[in-house]
Amino acid sequence: MEDKEKIMRKVYMSFLGTSNYLACNYISGPLRMNEIRFVQEATVSWWCHDWQQGDRILIFVTDEAKEKNWLNNGHKKNDGTPISCSGLESRLASLELSADIKMIKIPAGRSEEEIWEIFSIVVNELNDEDKLYIDITHAFRSLPLLATVIINYAKVVKKIQVKAISYGAIEVLGSLRRVRELDIKDRDVPVFDLLPFDQLLDWSTAIDRFVVSGNATGICDLTATNVILRKKEVRGPDREADSLKKMADALLGFSQTLATCRGKNIVKHAEKLKKTIGAVKKQQLIKPLTPLLEKLSQTVAAFSNDEVRDGATAARWCLEHNLVQQGFTLLQETMCTFILRQSTQEDTRDKNKRNLVGMAVAIERDSKNFEKWSDDAKQNKKNIEDIRAWLRENKELFDCMKNLSQDRNDLNHAGMNANPMTAEKFSRKLEEYIKIFESQIYDRGKQ
Repeated sequence: MEDKEKIMRKVYMSFLGTSNYLACNYISGPLRMNEIRFVQEATVSWWCHDWQQGDRILIFVTDEAKEKNWLNNGHKKNDGTPISCSGLESRLASLELSADIKMIKIPAGRSEEEIWEIFSIVVNELNDEDKLYIDITHAFRSLPLLATVIINYAKVVKKIQVKAISYGAIEVLGSLRRVRELDIKDRDVPVFDLLPFDQLLDWSTAIDRFVVSGNATGICDLTATNVILRKKEVRGPDREADSLKKMADALLGFSQTLATCRGKNIVKHAEKLKKTIGAVKKQQLIKPLTPLLEKLSQTVAAFSNDEVRDGATAARWCLEHNLVQQGFTLLQETMCTFILRQSTQEDTRDKNKRNLVGMAVAIERDSKNFEKWSDDAKQNKKNIEDIRAWLRENKELFDCMKNLSQDRNDLNHAGMNANPMTAEKFSRKLEEYIKIFESQIYDRGKQ
């Protein structure tokens, strides 16, 4: 039970500066808190009022911030006498919250070493799967940027969930001098919700993961979350949200099809993705998706609803997304289909027929006479001779198929063979094989 409570806990986090903050009215939508010096009093009151013991409110302070703003009467007049004012410690205590409140000392951040120390202190206060609420209004120097880095680091390493990020934008009222001149009733400071910018970073990460590796899981998860929120908001059917969900499902299906080398399904999934992208290209619900949809549209446009050409396109897609082993597999199987079609017009889905291509390549490669053929090869002599004859007429493709088969065997056996190829060569070799095959199928103009 104790571990579960740690996982489920809520954590508020904020940094406290050293300025003698002016009393203002902080506003966030329908929420309002009047005549307070510290924005933390407002955000803690809004977010943490129903938190339980075990949830935590963390205020990070330097020595100077502790003296001036955490404790009472920390600021002084010109003559050195203290100014009577409550510190944040007493203001938070007055809220009578159940959550634990903790002040944590950090260095001033005046050097790279101190910045790393701040990073370590903050990260170490977070537990796995914490729900984080953070206010960065009074973060100073590099701390706003550091807070962003910490959030993203903790999301990856500690699987935290970011529930709120706020910033009290007093600068919208003008210069500090002008704010001082305003009557308190006119000092309305908007508290901006910065959570969408954190979500934008999530989108950037998810899109980068897809572009680099072809993994669409992050994009699909974020799309599903946005669709669910939209449906809750409209409380009824929503065509745009439904279309986005279908696109995400199609993208995941396409991604998984290539990652698992489901050659028979490539045409179907590519065509489905084309249609669903077309339905959402002008969507406005998820703005970070817009440039990706344009890029995806260009990618899937290369798929032509033809098994051979789409197999070659899929192999190139795998190469571009660092799915090298999948690229070898898809290219070899597609070449097998092409060779079988060209040489014998046999059923390219029949496993026994497809095996004949491999036999023919091996027999031609090793110049085996009929007596040395396997029994299966002897029983299919006519088809094998037809394939061999075609391979002799298309030596470039024969050499490509022969070498590709050896490299794929090297991959599939994890290099546990004589003279294994070094890892960095596989991508270059795959690129060469794809170019050769593309020249064959496009220059011929036939399948």
